[in-house]
Amino acid sequence: MDLIGFRKELGNPTHTVAATVAEHSVRPDLVQFADYHLKPEVFARFVEEGLVRSNPPPPRGRMRNLKYTVEPDSRLGYCARQITKAEDVGSPFAKDTKEGFLLQEDFAYFCLHPDSPTVAVEIDVSEQARADELLGQDSVTIKEIRERFFAGFQFRKLN
Repeated sequence: MDLIGFRKELGNPTHTVAATVAEHSVRPDLVQFADYHLKPEVFARFVEEGLVRSNPPPPRGRMRNLKYTVEPDSRLGYCARQITKAEDVGSPFAKDTKEGFLLQEDFAYFCLHPDSPTVAVEIDVSEQARADELLGQDSVTIKEIRERFFAGFQFRKLN
């Protein structure tokens, strides 16, 4: 997996916003949904199953999913839109909070690259903060950051 990310503090180290792009390989022989690349609703189920599998709850994992939605979305191409809210118990800044975790909200697109059904790209904007700091994905500040990031995203031709 290739990943590039940017992180910015919003006032202090426990309140941040991050934007990331990651490339994932999709192995058709391991995908339990044979028509994932043909039917957007099947692709969304494939993404949802991957979200659940890749985020085991503590103590094995770092994040405890509180809620999530995954649905087909064609804004950036052949994609599933994923919105999650989780408790991050593994953040180095969580140990100094009374709750013992930071809240994290993610708004992401998980897309198949237009040139290949075996290359997926995840485009994500997340906010992480103590419960009393979290602005939320509907706040004007977070929406502006998210919309600028997504508006500037373009797929490049695969070599």
